[in-house]
Amino acid sequence: MTWLNDPKVWWRHPVARISIALLILLLDMALFLEDPVNDSQVAAFLPGMGHIYSFLFAWPSSAGLLLLRLILLPITLVAGCWFGREVVHRRLLRKFLKLEMFADTGGTFLLMGCGWCCSIGLTVLIYNGIVGKEEISSDMHMEMRELSKLTQCCSVSADIVAILMIFDAVLQDRDVYCDFAPRVKDVWTKACGGYFRVVAVWILAAVSFGLAVWSIKTAGVGDSYNDTRLGGMTESGRSVMVSVIIFCDLFTVMQDWDFPSFRKATEVNGRILIAGTMLHELHCDLFTRLVRLLPGCPGCFRHIRRCLPSADLFSFSITGSWLTYGPLFVVMGIDLFCTKTQVMYVPRDYGQYTRGGEGPEAFNIWTIRDQAYLAEAYSLGYLIKPEMITYAARWNVTTGASINQTAVEDFSLKSEHTGWTGGFLPYICVLPGLVMMAVFPCMVYCGNKRKSMLQALKDVAAAPKAIVNRILSPMRAKASEVAEGQDGAKGDDAEGGIVGGEKGATPTGDG
Repeated sequence: MTWLNDPKVWWRHPVARISIALLILLLDMALFLEDPVNDSQVAAFLPGMGHIYSFLFAWPSSAGLLLLRLILLPITLVAGCWFGREVVHRRLLRKFLKLEMFADTGGTFLLMGCGWCCSIGLTVLIYNGIVGKEEISSDMHMEMRELSKLTQCCSVSADIVAILMIFDAVLQDRDVYCDFAPRVKDVWTKACGGYFRVVAVWILAAVSFGLAVWSIKTAGVGDSYNDTRLGGMTESGRSVMVSVIIFCDLFTVMQDWDFPSFRKATEVNGRILIAGTMLHELHCDLFTRLVRLLPGCPGCFRHIRRCLPSADLFSFSITGSWLTYGPLFVVMGIDLFCTKTQVMYVPRDYGQYTRGGEGPEAFNIWTIRDQAYLAEAYSLGYLIKPEMITYAARWNVTTGASINQTAVEDFSLKSEHTGWTGGFLPYICVLPGLVMMAVFPCMVYCGNKRKSMLQALKDVAAAPKAIVNRILSPMRAKASEVAEGQDGAKGDDAEGGIVGGEKGATPTGDG
């Protein structure tokens, strides 16, 4: 498995890295256009995500409940961040598994965020238990189509960040693929003292974000998309697409030249800077400084203060690799939610239906727009009157004429739902992505072990030389002293012989 740590393997070529990152963005946008849930006008009720959203943004019904939330919020924040950093990051990933990618503060911000979300979930249960009712529900206070646009903006933003970071890192590289586009690299890194690179990245980011958000908000779904020649995938095709996205998300991480440690063994030409900056890493200690500005505890509470985490809990650094791939791991949560939606998609759960039967548009998905009609058919996001969400309830099956007055407002999508093989086929289609998710942790662990083993072998190979040099160095020093002594003795003998010869020559000559 030399390819795990070999930066020269063909799929880690700069062109391959940039191409996969761009492919993720294109697939994300294509799936957004194809997914029928993005046109659903049913209210969004999502367990977990909805509870977190309601806890943070929904206004409570009384001042006492507001005070209770203000008390629980900092406790939740500290507990979640402590669990993510101290338990998961330091004890599990660093000490137990010894993963080098999490050395120092690597990945701390990501794990602290995940820990905070988990702690909010537990806090919601405690909060509702104290109140005695479900004060905080799974209501997202928006429709499914609005939620889809919000999550798509987050997903595309992470894709753009990854693209810019990878593109910038490739053009800064002088060690791995030093012969790749050398003139372009010179312009990118040296023009205007290096600030051309910084300005160019921010301009590309602003333009890309603006175009992405505008396209998501104004175009691509509903009737406007039906006028194009693109699209028309079934649930199986959409499942394949989301599976490929998950596969590419993890594959992009594996393409990093420093995978799985995200640390260079040698830095011949210096460390790669973070895109849009002149820094090697970003350091955040704002919350630590704010905590230290708080007044000290009275004497009777000092023993409680010793049990609390230190102020350094909220201080961490982010390297370029984690800034690139960290958001992708977060987006994978959105992709998993999308995977669940695709494989378990049933039109009636989202205020949609199909005509059925035979014909070119028999499997096309129809979306209901009438909010009053949907409010009667659904309660808290669950369908309570399934007979209302059918083609026969909206249209005359024989003549095709509308039965309900608002049925004429329903619109047909290009996306299709066939329900073939009992809905089992989409589960097969998502297997590549799910297998990649299962294999990826093994790749990280094996790559880390292999790198540690290679380093250990280098140390062992260098150890005998060091030992021999340490043993022989005194002997060499002593031999050098003996040699110097012998040279000195020879020099004295030579001088004595010359002097003696001169003294002996005079009597001989006189005789």
